[in-house]
Amino acid sequence: MLSLTIFYIIVAVVYAVLASVLLEGIKRQAVAHAQNRKGPSTFQGFYDFIKLLTKENLTPNVASPFLFSLAPILAFSAG
Repeated sequence: MLSLTIFYIIVAVVYAVLASVLLEGIKRQAVAHAQNRKGPSTFQGFYDFIKLLTKENLTPNVASPFLFSLAPILAFSAG
């Protein structure tokens, strides 16, 4: 029963993230239409996310890869 509940939570979170990205695209289209211009694609948020995942990870040679990756996470979560 617990595993089914966890599954439903994961499905709900994934749905919420996908719906929010899609609604943001629809909002951008509406704003562009109101300003009489051609806006970005409705799926631009998905395209940006895929591009972010495929970017090369650059870590300086003299830096610890673990600390270099952990520092931004700590900086944003500390606030």
